[in-house]
Amino acid sequence: LTIKTKMLVYKACVLRRANLPSVTALLKQKRLRWLGHLSRLEDGRIPKDMLHGELSEGIRTIGRPKLRYKDTLKAFGIDPDQWETLAGDQNRWRQYLHQGIKVHDRNWLQRLQEKRVCGKQAAPESPNHDTYACNHGHGSCKSRIGLFSHMRHCKP
Repeated sequence: LTIKTKMLVYKACVLRRANLPSVTALLKQKRLRWLGHLSRLEDGRIPKDMLHGELSEGIRTIGRPKLRYKDTLKAFGIDPDQWETLAGDQNRWRQYLHQGIKVHDRNWLQRLQEKRVCGKQAAPESPNHDTYACNHGHGSCKSRIGLFSHMRHCKP
């Protein structure tokens, strides 16, 4: 690839040159491949029961919930309501996963591009620093919170 670490090259460019999918897409593909194996297992096997089981008690932890298989299926463009019938045919399931990795990376690259465009847009103008002047005429502050701090200690 002749890309040196000193060269500032975007991830997307490196992946495009190498003709490789992203690491997150590969990990999600492996996860969905395992999901296909689970769907083809006979009923009563522990891994399949764990997949379809629900907790009878417990509390959800604070923060963002962990990603589910359903989220990974959606990222690959597979309908979460019909994945079991699709996974029943192993060859067709592999085709869906290979197509899905392209869909995932296309959407991922598009989101990266949108972030880059938003970051390069002009920042909103900061307020005039003269607006944060001391009421007692002892100078001005660069921020409103700085003015509050100054006013606590300012002697008239």
